[in-house]
Amino acid sequence: MNDLNSLLMPEDVTDQFDAGEMKQNQGLAIATCILFFIPMVTKNNSDYLKFLSNQSLTLLVLSIVVFIVSKIVGIIPIIGGLVGKLLGLCVLALLAWLIIDTVTGKARKLPIIGHINIMDFFAK
Repeated sequence: MNDLNSLLMPEDVTDQFDAGEMKQNQGLAIATCILFFIPMVTKNNSDYLKFLSNQSLTLLVLSIVVFIVSKIVGIIPIIGGLVGKLLGLCVLALLAWLIIDTVTGKARKLPIIGHINIMDFFAK
């Protein structure tokens, strides 16, 4: 298992992708941060877009889990609502992180959840 430092400090994988490909696909990359299926619909075989698609899909799954946990914990007065809102802000911060990295031309794995590769589950 990863130690705490490697989970919180994202791994920069920018050098694994072609800089020209990243620049050429920047518009699609920004859209992929929000809609993970863009590379599949456009049939774009860019490794960079596949990476972003995986990060975005992982964030979507986290959002669903946070929503469910928030609803369950939300039955506790005051504390439940605060916990739900805090978790929601964390997900929003991760989405902002992903979009800012994409706009600035960086490819870093998201903190805590970036090491998860959901696309491997669909490839099998």
